[in-house]
Amino acid sequence: CVFPCSCASTSNRLCPRKSSTPGCGGISRIHPQRSRQWLKDLLPQRLIPIVLDQAGIAAACPVNQISREQRQDLVDTLKALSLTVTGTRPIEEAIVTAGGIAVKEINPKMMESKLVPNLYFAGEVIDIDAFTGGYNLQAAFSTGFVAGTAAATKECIPCEN
Repeated sequence: CVFPCSCASTSNRLCPRKSSTPGCGGISRIHPQRSRQWLKDLLPQRLIPIVLDQAGIAAACPVNQISREQRQDLVDTLKALSLTVTGTRPIEEAIVTAGGIAVKEINPKMMESKLVPNLYFAGEVIDIDAFTGGYNLQAAFSTGFVAGTAAATKECIPCEN
């Protein structure tokens, strides 16, 4: 890890356009199935158990048995999901994706967001893709180096344990 505080985490607002109290009251009438199944329409499958755990809701709990307080906890979790990076997969498992953050929203000299200070982008979260043959990996390595170098020059905010 390059960071002097030896941690890397993200804070994600998964429902940026939603108010803090969306119409959760009708969920139990519409979706009496298990909470994990209900969240399939909102989240990637592998993220669902993490979100439910952070919200304090059992994956096997039927939606119609989730209390109003638990529904609000779920909304709050979706609006401020915190994830800690614990490792990476081997480079042999690397795959290419398309889409992502628009290039025009990124300062190319630092790979920093033009919209959110101290937010850096690298690799395939950026809306660039190239021909096969290592070009995407080179873009990931190059933007990662630039973003990492720029972030390392900023003062590190102490990690919360």
